[in-house]
Amino acid sequence: MGLLVVLSAYMHLGIAQTPRELAWADSLLEQLAGHMQDDARRAAELARQAAQVLEQGADPCKALHIRSLLANYLDRLGSVDSAAALFLDDRFARIATCPPAVQKDYYRFLTNVQLSLGEFMRVDSVCTLAYGLADAGPLKGMDLSELRCNHGIAVANMGRLEEAMTLFRSAYDDARAHASTENMTQALLNMATIHAMQGDLQAARKELLKRCLPCCATVASPIDWCAATRTWDRSTETSATWRRPSLTRIRPSPWPAAVAS
Repeated sequence: MGLLVVLSAYMHLGIAQTPRELAWADSLLEQLAGHMQDDARRAAELARQAAQVLEQGADPCKALHIRSLLANYLDRLGSVDSAAALFLDDRFARIATCPPAVQKDYYRFLTNVQLSLGEFMRVDSVCTLAYGLADAGPLKGMDLSELRCNHGIAVANMGRLEEAMTLFRSAYDDARAHASTENMTQALLNMATIHAMQGDLQAARKELLKRCLPCCATVASPIDWCAATRTWDRSTETSATWRRPSLTRIRPSPWPAAVAS
């Protein structure tokens, strides 16, 4: 039985003792923050329940963290306005006092929602702020490849393709430094897409062949990144009906839920 199922069942036992409820909510928060959930609808339902508990707790950062996660699930479900509303909480103004992992998720999920809303200038501003925290602040040394990828998509949509290419290269370097093969591959796919958007299909294919395809052999993931690159390559075949491929956000593959002991 998956841990989320166990936690959900525990919450519905009717135990009214606050310490036990907080223990349940803390465990769920740890699970949701540590693993990508493939069932966004179920994760959103549980995150709502945990938020009701954590709102009454003594740690405001946990309440903000669960709100960020809930916004992410709602964004994935297409409820973008509801996701955006969660970030209007005035307490997010104090996010800088929270642990680095909470801050990172906040910037990552906030920019995801902003991309969904087409608010590219806001993504640009938020990412610039986050990079300042990475230079000598709490985010220093953390993998910001997903945030850099979001930033690259935003500036590309504003026509700043060279800047987008630089950001995707930075995302690749960041992911490589943290041994995140999937994020490396996604950054490379976006780099190739920028080449295609600039009309240089030869450079786009060279990008894939030089870096992306060789690393496919090392990917241990449910996602077939080699198939993804082949699909991308077929989509750029020169013809009268050619369409440029789309830039994509990093969406890590789901981790299986931990098994309860």
